[in-house]
Amino acid sequence: MQALRHAKRDDQEIRPLHMQEMLQGSWRCFRIQKVWRTISGENMDLLADALNIMKVMRNSGRDECKIPASKIINAVLQILQKEEYLKEFEFVDDGKSGFYIVKGIGAINECGVIKPRFAIKFKDLAKVEEQYLPSKDFGILIISTPKGMVTNQRMRDIKEGGRLVAYVY
Repeated sequence: MQALRHAKRDDQEIRPLHMQEMLQGSWRCFRIQKVWRTISGENMDLLADALNIMKVMRNSGRDECKIPASKIINAVLQILQKEEYLKEFEFVDDGKSGFYIVKGIGAINECGVIKPRFAIKFKDLAKVEEQYLPSKDFGILIISTPKGMVTNQRMRDIKEGGRLVAYVY
């Protein structure tokens, strides 16, 4: 507990002595490891970061950004491109996991991930749309189904349940 007090959350700095104890696996530093993982970004959600970067770039007047790559981000970007929230994106391999260059970010007022990824049935779709979207037929919900990532409009066609992933409007 004493090691946790020395972790400063305001300026996100950890004293070297506690860093050494943490690396050696000291039993006193389990809580400080959790703080360090949060500070260093190990527990962050890549999709949440990607949507936030796109929203911030759009609000600052830029229409191009660089976001980290993953399979779920690829599926979401394809849906956003199909729904005309962005013009194009391309994958750049940097020798690690790679990243996407997103160009032509469209009219995104608000976007975000839905955590935890709630399971929904087809019959509950209208209630969920009321909860996450500002009005009927304005914006999309992105849902992971056994048939892949789909929007709420496509989910009406396939009439199958899934898990909520994100919302965009």
